[in-house]
Amino acid sequence: MKSIVVDASVMVKCLVPEPDSDLAAALIEQELKRLAPDFLLIECGNALLNKVRQKHLKKMEAEEIIMKFHTLPISLSPTNRLTSAALVLALDLNQSVYDCLYLALAITQDTYVITADKRLYNTISKTALREYVRFLGDYRNN
Repeated sequence: MKSIVVDASVMVKCLVPEPDSDLAAALIEQELKRLAPDFLLIECGNALLNKVRQKHLKKMEAEEIIMKFHTLPISLSPTNRLTSAALVLALDLNQSVYDCLYLALAITQDTYVITADKRLYNTISKTALREYVRFLGDYRNN
């Protein structure tokens, strides 16, 4: 079974209506093994917190959504095995260690990370690591 790494930007779109939510949901429904670093739920929780603060979600909605994340079919990988590689990538790419944890996981699993973060995608796609990243929005016409 083919595997992919999904980042928090894609996971939030799976459960919060926003542009490309349909693409993210369709991706989760495919017959793929979905992987993510074990801090995925923390990042998603923080994204939900920001949506509540910005008045895009109500507190109760955010609480219900975070509970749904626990039901999604995602295999979480320990970050302690990825941190060193992620730091090297972050330094080389001038990105956050958080974002580079997803990339490090994709590299170690010989797959790619799918992201809705255009800035991150643009940065990585201009390097020798471009084979390890895909942009969610590119799936619109597929």
